[in-house]
Amino acid sequence: MQPHTQLSFYLLRGFAVAVLAFVFFLDGAAQNFQANVRSNEVVQGTIFEVGFKLDNEGGRRMVAPRFKGFKVVGGPNIVSGISMINGKVTANQRWVYELEAIKTGVFQIGSATISLNGKQLTTQPLQITVIPATSPKGLSAASSGSDDRLFITSEFDKNEVYLGEQVTWRIKVYTQLNIESADIIALPDFKGFYGRDKRRFDTKVQYQTLKGKKYAVKMLHEEALFPQETGDLVLEKAKIRIGVEQGGTFGQLMGPKPVVLETVPTTLKVNALPVPVPEGFTGAVGKYDWDVAVDSLQVTTDGAITIIVVFKGNGDSRRFTPPKLNLGAGLEVFEPKVKEEEEYESVDEILHNKTMEYIVLPKEPGDYPLCPVFVFFDPDSNRYRTLAMTQPDTLRVTAGKNYQPPVAAQEDVPIPNSELDQSTTGFFATPWLWLLVAIPFLGLFAFLWYKKQRPALSYSGTGNRQTSMQAAYKPQSVPTEKPRKPESLKTVAVSQPFSDNTQTLVATRRLLNDGVPRPFYEALFKVLQNTLAHRLGIAPAQMTQEHVRRRLSDQGASAATIQQVLALWQTCEQALYAGQSQSAQMEHSYGVMVGLLDVL
Repeated sequence: MQPHTQLSFYLLRGFAVAVLAFVFFLDGAAQNFQANVRSNEVVQGTIFEVGFKLDNEGGRRMVAPRFKGFKVVGGPNIVSGISMINGKVTANQRWVYELEAIKTGVFQIGSATISLNGKQLTTQPLQITVIPATSPKGLSAASSGSDDRLFITSEFDKNEVYLGEQVTWRIKVYTQLNIESADIIALPDFKGFYGRDKRRFDTKVQYQTLKGKKYAVKMLHEEALFPQETGDLVLEKAKIRIGVEQGGTFGQLMGPKPVVLETVPTTLKVNALPVPVPEGFTGAVGKYDWDVAVDSLQVTTDGAITIIVVFKGNGDSRRFTPPKLNLGAGLEVFEPKVKEEEEYESVDEILHNKTMEYIVLPKEPGDYPLCPVFVFFDPDSNRYRTLAMTQPDTLRVTAGKNYQPPVAAQEDVPIPNSELDQSTTGFFATPWLWLLVAIPFLGLFAFLWYKKQRPALSYSGTGNRQTSMQAAYKPQSVPTEKPRKPESLKTVAVSQPFSDNTQTLVATRRLLNDGVPRPFYEALFKVLQNTLAHRLGIAPAQMTQEHVRRRLSDQGASAATIQQVLALWQTCEQALYAGQSQSAQMEHSYGVMVGLLDVL
């Protein structure tokens, strides 16, 4: 390389370094100094890493904390790097220590300090929990050539859980030998559990000391399990094939030696949920959150609103039932529909999302607070928790074109008692007056009885004489006119209560034949409400499903009839207000209405 070429190269490199330094200076040299560890829970004898990272390359005199309770087996390893994200250049420094957990307990790693641009930066302390190591069990007697240099274990990440709580089951291999492969031959049947295999577990090799011997430890399999029964649940054996590297030239030619190992059965204690169970509990067990969205907060009694609720958690999705939204007597809420359901794996666990759609029909005008609640059980705190909206909304309902206000019940107005009324009432209450009134009726009754008995006395002789006398006095037949209906009866004739319903039902049948859902259900709903109005004595505008159910029950209607009425009511409303055509149920709905006319 020519001298002038070398000079140009060094000038360009110096210029680049100066530019980067200037960029870091203008950027404020993001002074973020933090400590991190892969997991806050480690097994006794395990070697793990603790790192301290500074988002700047100008740090000086980094002072590490005391690692009380741990043994430093490596470090610090200092790593510097430069990264560019979205055109922004970031430099960083990292100090990594390798620690060995030598005893069980809860330990705190203190703060590290570093100087940057004349300022002292400090990290947050770390808390590490060291749990006892699993005993080296799991050796299979059928594993030829196996000894305590190679074995596998199965374990739960928790020893005790609640019904429906997520727990992780793992298979690990402990080895002092070089292994080339590990294949799963058989897993337990997971009886009493609902399981999902995990694919994103940590496969990094770690080191652990057991009974004075150091092993390389690697995760072979992880399963997310949700217990479905209470008590002591046992997972049977799992079987793994290990390929062990053979030494020597001949061993390399022969390839790895297969060794089959089995785990021992593993037991998990599953507790029942605490009692009493609060009202509205959904069956969800774990960590949960939710989002609530309302499409509109202003609606008329002729319209409907939609409430979308998204539930997120790590519990058993099969045991989760959507909560009922109790929004007040003036709002009718249909059973929710599942719009979207998703189950996916995060770094540590299986999560599920469920999106529910609630259709709400306003019945009466007014302002209604929207305060739905979601009740689940939190195993970490061992208690039931209730989630509510952080800022409750208010739904304003105004009267629509088809709204009919409730008819106010007429109260009996007491009539004041005057002296004349009191005297008249006292006169009519005397027994002599009622005796005088009864005498003419008693005489008429006696006269009619006498008339009825007289023919039997007059013709009590022989039958022949009676017959001859009847023949002698037989009157001539006289043509008679057909009796005419008195005019007064026309004024008291009562019209058929369901004459309008009959005409509407005929029109409904025509709409059924035409196959048009919405007009059909409008007519059918009118017939149903008119029938109930006549039977129960209430206006259609006053009807709600709960009101109808209560009145029918009070009047002695059977449970089957009440169920048919409410089911037909809900089918009509879903077709008219919830956007469901219900075309497939038109024939069935018509038949139910015809049957109800006979019963009601």
